[in-house]
Amino acid sequence: MKTQKSRIIVDLILIILGIIFLVFGIKDLVDKINSTKIDDATRFKSEYSYVSKENNYEYLTFKKFEEMINSKTGVILLGSPLDPWTQVLVEPLNVVAKEENTIIDYLDVNEYKNIIKKSKILDNFDVPKIIFIKNGKINTIINKEDIYDKEFDDAPIEYWTDEKLEEFNSIIKSEVEKLVG
Repeated sequence: MKTQKSRIIVDLILIILGIIFLVFGIKDLVDKINSTKIDDATRFKSEYSYVSKENNYEYLTFKKFEEMINSKTGVILLGSPLDPWTQVLVEPLNVVAKEENTIIDYLDVNEYKNIIKKSKILDNFDVPKIIFIKNGKINTIINKEDIYDKEFDDAPIEYWTDEKLEEFNSIIKSEVEKLVG
């Protein structure tokens, strides 16, 4: 009888200690996660190897996406880290964004396909796609076909010659200026 009471007391003490360690362990884990959150530029660099570490990409949240298509102005890149053409487009686009002091809001088509469908702003999900929005209205959509020569039959990384980069930069700069002006 005495050993049974001792066993119950020991079990209760162990349960209480377990709960205390669990609560403090979870708090420490949450604090650690919050203190080590990576910024969007670092996260983007981890998904897109061709972009520089100091990039102008921000991940677009559902709330910000809704705000943009309702009343905001900005540039959205619809892409996928699995798409080789998007992989090599991000750095030339980043160069222009830095020159124009513009943020590129990034939307991963794989994660947000349902959200985009509900918004009904796009009829297809081909990537890459650059969307220029002014005051909630789409000014311009630049599709993959508008960026890349259909007859190009080599690796995407080989596409960007100096001439093509200059032409692309000019187009993007012009579209960004339309948003500001």
